[in-house]
Amino acid sequence: MISFHRINRLIPSSTGMVTTGIVNVSIAQTASVNVVDTQIQFGSCAPTAGYGCNVSSNSTTADCSCEGGTWPDNITVQNDGNVDLNVTVKTTDLANTFIGGTGSQFWFSVRNASTRPGCQNATNYNSDVWDPGVYYQRDWLSFGGSNVEYTGCVNLSYADSADQISVFTRLFIPADAPVSGTNQSATLTFTANALT
Repeated sequence: MISFHRINRLIPSSTGMVTTGIVNVSIAQTASVNVVDTQIQFGSCAPTAGYGCNVSSNSTTADCSCEGGTWPDNITVQNDGNVDLNVTVKTTDLANTFIGGTGSQFWFSVRNASTRPGCQNATNYNSDVWDPGVYYQRDWLSFGGSNVEYTGCVNLSYADSADQISVFTRLFIPADAPVSGTNQSATLTFTANALT
């Protein structure tokens, strides 16, 4: 015969008490962009007499002779933060000082990076067809004012697989643009603002 009284003695009783601990953390938002491909190099361009030269960083050719450049090329902007961003672009280097001559132009446009498309709701990154869901500067826009903030991308994602945009530039170098002898440079400044 088995007694339950005896079985209870064979099983050791608990002598301690179980309790829990809690670890708390609050993650603050970080609005940060980084330029991971920093330069567009057009090379040395000789404008056509009587006309000038159109050269675009998203093209493989120019309508004049350019040597030493590497294109198509772009500047790649990446969201390094942990929050979706609005990204703007500005320059202090306008066409009349950056290039010179009569009627010089300096434009920019934006596309989603093909490997890590980050501008949300923007589709068809290789298409030139207007898309009503696009929230970045698809068409060429002239830098018309010094230090004017232009929209680059509305809602740049922070997910590592989809956090980049490609910025392209286009120049019109007039026939009377002065010979520079050295590289003329324009600096683009990108600003990130967290979506609210």
